[in-house]
Amino acid sequence: MSQLLRLFRQDLLTMLSFGLVITSALAAISLQWGSYDLLRFLLPFDTIAETRVALTMVVFLSALICFLSLRQERLHKASLKDGELLKFVLESTNDGLWDWGRGRHTVFSPRWQELNGMMSGGRTPHSVEEWLSLAMPQDRERMRSEWERFHNGGGDHYRCDYRVELADGSVRWLRDKGTVVARDPRGRAARIIGTTRDITIRRDAEVQSRLAASVYRNTAEAIVITDTDAEIVSVNPAFTAITGYTPEEALGQTPRILKSDHNSAEFYSALWQTLLSQGQWQGELWNRRKDGEAFLAWQTITAVRDDAGNLTQFVSVFSDITELHVKDQHIRHQAFHDALTGLPNRLLLQDRLEHAIEVARRENSHLAVMFIDLDRFKIVNDSLGHDAGDQLLVTVTARLKEGMRRSDTIARLGGDEFVVILTDFASSAEVAEVAEKIVAQMSDPTTLKGHEVHVGASIGIALYPEDGDDVTTLMKGADTAMYRAKNGGRNTFRFFDAKVDGETVERLKLEADLRHAIENHEFELFYQPKVSLDGGAVAGAEALIRWNSPERGLVAPNHFIPLAEETGLIIAIGNWVMGEACRQLADWRDRGLPQIRVAVNVSARQFMDEHFGDRVGKLLERYQLDPACLEVELTESTVMAEPEKAVRQLQRLREIGVAVSVDDFGTGYSSLSYLKKLPLNTIKIDRSFVRHLDVESDNAAIVRAILGLGEALGMTAIAEGVETEGEERHLQEAGCEVAQGFKYSKPIPASEFVEWLGNYARESS
Repeated sequence: MSQLLRLFRQDLLTMLSFGLVITSALAAISLQWGSYDLLRFLLPFDTIAETRVALTMVVFLSALICFLSLRQERLHKASLKDGELLKFVLESTNDGLWDWGRGRHTVFSPRWQELNGMMSGGRTPHSVEEWLSLAMPQDRERMRSEWERFHNGGGDHYRCDYRVELADGSVRWLRDKGTVVARDPRGRAARIIGTTRDITIRRDAEVQSRLAASVYRNTAEAIVITDTDAEIVSVNPAFTAITGYTPEEALGQTPRILKSDHNSAEFYSALWQTLLSQGQWQGELWNRRKDGEAFLAWQTITAVRDDAGNLTQFVSVFSDITELHVKDQHIRHQAFHDALTGLPNRLLLQDRLEHAIEVARRENSHLAVMFIDLDRFKIVNDSLGHDAGDQLLVTVTARLKEGMRRSDTIARLGGDEFVVILTDFASSAEVAEVAEKIVAQMSDPTTLKGHEVHVGASIGIALYPEDGDDVTTLMKGADTAMYRAKNGGRNTFRFFDAKVDGETVERLKLEADLRHAIENHEFELFYQPKVSLDGGAVAGAEALIRWNSPERGLVAPNHFIPLAEETGLIIAIGNWVMGEACRQLADWRDRGLPQIRVAVNVSARQFMDEHFGDRVGKLLERYQLDPACLEVELTESTVMAEPEKAVRQLQRLREIGVAVSVDDFGTGYSSLSYLKKLPLNTIKIDRSFVRHLDVESDNAAIVRAILGLGEALGMTAIAEGVETEGEERHLQEAGCEVAQGFKYSKPIPASEFVEWLGNYARESS
């Protein structure tokens, strides 16, 4: 409409101007030709003079109207150019435009709609509330408050930052800026023109900048920034906290103020060479604080370059790791040394013995391994307590150190067992002299808790290369000789002698036969049933290994399992037992027999293997067995040897769904604080407490206590070694749920076990 009015006004002026020009032209012709009648018609005046004056006025008025018409046209064209220029400027700024006025239509540009996530041509806001609703809820109150303050006269310029959420879920930061161009009589804004700009990138940059500044100020690591001349231009607060130098003291200096004497000139030269060639250096560096104290730093130095590749700055970041270094050294010492005596432990002993053997082999010399076991140490522990036993071990260590050279190694294997490595001797007679000296030292009395204690030492000696040329053989030889010393009356020493040591020969032959048994599959599983004391149903079975030796016949596990444990063969044997039990369960299932749970004994070495749980899971998957049909049986000592690791292993078995029971419960020294954390299902009462339960009150009391503990911990209790009806009756009265023993069946082969199940079911029915 405004465009039409503007065109109408322009055409009216043109038409009026054109009419006046025609009138003036006709009047001039009339005067020229003397046609006064026409002149009077056009300009009705009485005299020629009046007519001339009027004609002059008409000509002037026509010229004025023409001038105004031309000026308006020029202004219109100029305004069009200015409008096009303004439109071009707004489009080039990528801003949205809005024009708000009270009581009038509010205008929003297409770019404004786009910025606010509106569809092109969509419905624009008709009120301030609709406008505010475009912002995210958390910004609306702030926008409303700022708008009302500005609208009610709080300045001529409006600015507010807010967020809008787009259709794709992304968030955009916008900034509205407006200026009051008209106010009402009360001073309130009547018309405001403004722009909307996308400031998302700027806000993100500001956030990142603030975050970087916050990290710089608050990080615990020292940060030093230098120029290309290595002059310090900035440090953070952590730098002052670590080094003691304030920013005022550090600025303008070089990092040489931190230099210590712990690193050589070659070290710094290599550092700079790496830094300049690779752009970064990282490592441990000894620095010095303001007070002169040296500290170990973990430091990273980076060369900063601009886009053109020119070096601009160096940035160094470091932290004080002195305490960590000390702790690391302490941890390493603990890993390879005995915590009580400070002597090398088994790991370090093996390493040193391997090194000593290598040196002796290279130099064609001899060495001796002395295995020392204290006599009557258990009596001291049992009578005076473990703290007294620990004190005795410390005293023994001090005496051993007194009689040894610095080149000799003294190690503690554990308990009351020590090992000494002797080198650089001319004959075995010198070794015997050292052994006699140690025996004499150990024979001296020791005062513990006010008591004079006498202990001795039994020593076994193995020589390289006469008795072996590797760690294992020498350690075995020394161990065997030590037992010969024990059997020879204690408090003495013996050299290893394979010719006269028939027991050792037999032991070695047993080990060889055991290895052949593994290769030739000479093992078999027997099964001993478990019976529910409430109803008499079969509650499961325990798998027990037997060795069918071609030479020795049927060998019970107590004759070969200890040797298998010592030699490490127990891993292979244990894996076979677990696999065979799973195979047998699958066979019984395929034959249609009722599913029962079979418990498999697992050794400490096998259980502590980090892959043990995975092996069990793969066996269950291979034979497609329900995990509930398998139970892992561990001794109490195995579980409590390394409680933290045991917890992880047991949790893995629980994840698989396999039950776990603790055998020989009550015979060890369990920690209830750990026991309650262990994910166990069953505890087995040791047969030593079940035997003569009906006639020995002490055993009955122990059994009741174990049953109470199991109930409190949510575990099922199984009594093993039940042989009489009296024992069974007392267990029932005490609340025991399951039992096994010769009263029900001895361990029998798999084929006989199936037959027993059928007979037992018929007898029970």
